Amino acid sequence: MLTDRVLLIGTSAVSHPVTDDLFGGLLAPGPAEIGPLDRYLLVVVDARLSSSGLEEDGIAQKALRAGVALLILGPAEGQLAPLAAVLGAVPDVPAQAVFVCRSSNAGEEHRFEATALAYGPTPGRDGLAHADDSNQAAQAKAEHVEPDEPAGGTRDGAAGSRQETAVGAFTTFLQSRLTSGYAPAPVNLPDGLKFFRVPWNFMSGFSSQGTGQDSVSYRNGPGRITASLVIWGFLNQTKTSNAQYLVVEASYDVDPGRLAQSDDEGRGFASTLLVGNTRPVPPQFAPVGHVPTNGVNSWDETLKIDISYQDPATEGYQLYTFTSTVNQTITDWSVQNEGSGTVLGAEWFMNAPANGADLQSTYKNAFTLWGGVKSLPSASTGTLNAREASAWITNTVLKGRIGISVQLETQQTIFYSFRCGLAICYRIAVLALPGFRASQTVSVDLSPIQP
Repeated sequence: MLTDRVLLIGTSAVSHPVTDDLFGGLLAPGPAEIGPLDRYLLVVVDARLSSSGLEEDGIAQKALRAGVALLILGPAEGQLAPLAAVLGAVPDVPAQAVFVCRSSNAGEEHRFEATALAYGPTPGRDGLAHADDSNQAAQAKAEHVEPDEPAGGTRDGAAGSRQETAVGAFTTFLQSRLTSGYAPAPVNLPDGLKFFRVPWNFMSGFSSQGTGQDSVSYRNGPGRITASLVIWGFLNQTKTSNAQYLVVEASYDVDPGRLAQSDDEGRGFASTLLVGNTRPVPPQFAPVGHVPTNGVNSWDETLKIDISYQDPATEGYQLYTFTSTVNQTITDWSVQNEGSGTVLGAEWFMNAPANGADLQSTYKNAFTLWGGVKSLPSASTGTLNAREASAWITNTVLKGRIGISVQLETQQTIFYSFRCGLAICYRIAVLALPGFRASQTVSVDLSPIQP
């Protein structure tokens, strides 16, 4: 990436995986005289060194208002709070980097898209498959798992190409936005309806390893989790009351990574389960609905909310129906409702050849009569895409900013055979690795949905 239209705010440059990947080395600090901001394509603020530039009406806000993209390196918890009024949503947790670009939705209050490169996810619950270990029977055993390094991987052959790492995916995404811009689908909502729509993305990398019963060490990676959220807020107005709706539409991509070998008599590495949970942090919110609720191989469900608003032309009250549809086909996968109280979400799991939600009872189904690994679903060995929509309401009109917590948990599983001879494998096994949890909490500004 060329640096002649890139401005680094600071007196020195410190190595960072993102800028190293983008520019191939240290980025020189900007000149003392910055000049007009619209001459730049990208402004870089290193939050590890100072909050200078992120404060109210600082260089970061001025760059965004001028239509210049912004890259923030290593923001700490709460460091981006001054940008909330401009962006509509900011992370409440530390991040490796945050990239912000302007959208072309001129009719909306918030016209920016933010994407966070999160730190590596943490290990989740233990592997979900367990069975007695014996020389006569197949066994299932959980093994060690570890988060990806903060750098997100390397460019060598062992870690794959730069596009396969979390850092590489982040910088590739950044460059595509700088090249083509961000133009979301236009929103056609009635006059008088008070709302906001804030897009928010985050991605994180991971790798996993374990030693099987064949004494072979399995290391897989780099895997990647990406979440794309659209956060909506609506004011529900009647003659006698006001309420606020919150809706989160989410799309998740899970790439499990690749083992060096995956064949019918060796091993097969696959995603077998994904759990997504979303909740607003304030206790005043009550759940309204969530989709999808259930389905095998395909599902088609719609979340509907009737919102009352005051028509400015007649001063009377009208109803607007917000809809969010999840229409998906994921071959050999199922979905079921997952959540409790204000926590809404879903569990997606492989249903063939084994059941990812019950590997203890079904993992043997993943093997042929001769002990080979059966063909695994493409959504398990490649990229799994899952979508959901959740909604809440509060009859107490809230002001300021509120938090929205999103937590994803995945499970990756290694199916393998050993003690093979004469085209027959006498032992089969499965390593159901402990899951990864990727969490993100963002603060959303409620100022556009006040009475």
